[in-house]
Amino acid sequence: MRRCLLGAASAVKASAKGPQSFSCREASTVTLFPGDGIGPEIADSVKKVYTAAGIDIDWDEQLVGTTADPRTNSMVTRENLDSVLVSALQKMALLCPVTTFSVHSPS
Repeated sequence: MRRCLLGAASAVKASAKGPQSFSCREASTVTLFPGDGIGPEIADSVKKVYTAAGIDIDWDEQLVGTTADPRTNSMVTRENLDSVLVSALQKMALLCPVTTFSVHSPS
């Protein structure tokens, strides 16, 4: 994955000198937490950037945000954690904006 990102960056730099094409055949699985609020829009844009750069990524989208996962009624699931552990082996995961939870103590 690192080689793909470095190669894409080189192609972008070189494109200032003329048309360049870059393709990465090394598919990687990356955990993606689209989050909530503007997070899903950012996640979609990021995926488009990687696609345009010719970087093949299998996105493992995970539910996390202000509402509980309807399958487990939990904010963070074992599936979320397992996905991050797999992505950690590839040294890449992407977390988009997620609502910050705050706890107010009674006055």
